[in-house]
Amino acid sequence: MDKNDDIEERQEEDFCFPSVDHADLSTTTNKRSICDRCDRPTPRVCICSSLPSQPIVLRRSFLHVVVHPKEAKTKVRSWPAVGLVLSNPSYAVSKCRRFPRGGLPNIPGEGGLAFLLYPGPNAISLDEALQKLEQDFATSTGTDQQPPPPVQLIVLDATWRYAKDMHTNNVKDKVYPPNLIQVKLTSADFGDAFRPRRFWIRTPPTEEHFSSAEAIAWVLSKMEQNPEIYDAIMKPLDLMVHQWNAHMLQNAKS
Repeated sequence: MDKNDDIEERQEEDFCFPSVDHADLSTTTNKRSICDRCDRPTPRVCICSSLPSQPIVLRRSFLHVVVHPKEAKTKVRSWPAVGLVLSNPSYAVSKCRRFPRGGLPNIPGEGGLAFLLYPGPNAISLDEALQKLEQDFATSTGTDQQPPPPVQLIVLDATWRYAKDMHTNNVKDKVYPPNLIQVKLTSADFGDAFRPRRFWIRTPPTEEHFSSAEAIAWVLSKMEQNPEIYDAIMKPLDLMVHQWNAHMLQNAKS
């Protein structure tokens, strides 16, 4: 990291920009023809053919992705595969290195359950988290016949080094939402439909690590009790990887 990068990160450290659309975090320019929907150069790497006809609306959960400023500048990211599949009211994206001291603003379901998808000694398995989710729904429905607020799913979108820094800062500043439950993914949480390391463009540290899109897709499919969510997000992700592979093979032949 050079001196200018370090100064820039320090300047961005205490700022958080909420409700950023996936296109606003893109690194593409206007030098090429850009698709209005997927924000990728068209027609060469447009991925709209892999997207559902209608965005998926989350019923039981709300996704909040917190993107590290460095990750937002990365050209090869898995997040677009998620943001293009889900409907805008179902998620929010913030760009920051740490949460503001007042917490992340404008999150539906404030006061309800919140899952932080991040491993650690205090994290519970996805299966345990889902049991708590069902208990919360059963308790609420049994008392006033009203469904509980959507469960927040918070994901730190960054390399593991930066994600660790973000998590450490948030714990130190005590800015995570109340009722936060830290959730980790293990091999026991996955079924036969899960194929790991599909986003091999960026090699994870170990086989127990997954791209943001892979983790989000699997967890949301379980929280929403809708396996189609996982398949819907994997289609554009797989197409992105295929396009990248074709590009690398073409360059190798040149």
